[in-house]
Amino acid sequence: MAALFIKTPNPSHSLPEFHKHRFITRLKLSISLHSKKKTHKKSRISCGLIDPDGGKLVELFVEESKKDEKKRQALSMPRIKLSRIDLQWVHVLSEGWASPLNGFMRESEFLQTLHFNSLRLDHGSVVNMSVPIVLAIDDLQKNRIGESKTVALVDSGDKTVAILSNIEIYKHNKEERIARTWGTTAPGLPYVEEAISSAGNWLIGGDLEVIEPIKYHDGLDRFRLSPAELREEFTKRNADAVFAFQLRNPVHNGHALLMTDTRRRLLEMGYKNPVLLLHPLGGYTKADDVPLSWRMKQHEKVLEDGVLDPETTCGFYISISHALCWPN
Repeated sequence: MAALFIKTPNPSHSLPEFHKHRFITRLKLSISLHSKKKTHKKSRISCGLIDPDGGKLVELFVEESKKDEKKRQALSMPRIKLSRIDLQWVHVLSEGWASPLNGFMRESEFLQTLHFNSLRLDHGSVVNMSVPIVLAIDDLQKNRIGESKTVALVDSGDKTVAILSNIEIYKHNKEERIARTWGTTAPGLPYVEEAISSAGNWLIGGDLEVIEPIKYHDGLDRFRLSPAELREEFTKRNADAVFAFQLRNPVHNGHALLMTDTRRRLLEMGYKNPVLLLHPLGGYTKADDVPLSWRMKQHEKVLEDGVLDPETTCGFYISISHALCWPN
């Protein structure tokens, strides 16, 4: 998926038009008027990083000084074992990718996402949120939680990953979730088969406190940059515009042409140092996709060979399971 700037017919009087893509730039238009015989308009574009949704980056990590205490508290709580995909969503939430969410969705957030593809915040503003970020549990787990308002989330090795507090348990309407998210209930949707169909009949939401950053120890953790790390990197590179390219396949000539041409066009528009954010998808994709480890090697080679300029390219990926929208 590419994010592209499109030139307008009259660039001196209007801003670039975006085709439903989000950029990591803030555009400000200042117009100075000179009153001579004729009125002349002079435009200037200044740039900076946009604010995260909701106005601030919401990271959900426990403070270092409180980690041991939280681990002790977790020992006496009901426990929910996380699946691989559940753990990936904890990763997403913990680093602020889903800002302004403070944890797995409660029912009101879940329904807003399904019906309106957005969330209304307490102060009245609305942010985009088209994919439910929820945690499913089964009847046995629900009964084990009982009246408790706090649960511990553990990984496959029973290590405590996070605490979910002020919890709310509600019905997991799978068919509606699938229909409203994908626009179909046809069989063969990879993410549905992997993460929803066999999931529990209940959803549990609440405030998330993550004890340690999620690591996968697969040789690829160095590519998993958080939003805060990416913002720091853009600042370090003096980027005045950031354009993103998301893909789940190796970079081919068409991709490279599109990315290099986008940078050329941004330079023509007056930007001094546009930086490419190369975003290969991690997590669960189609069964016949090239494995992620090989894709990352190919992306590194593309940079090494100068197909893409390493000085103006920032590569990262996040282990989020791609919600593929077509049947096999």
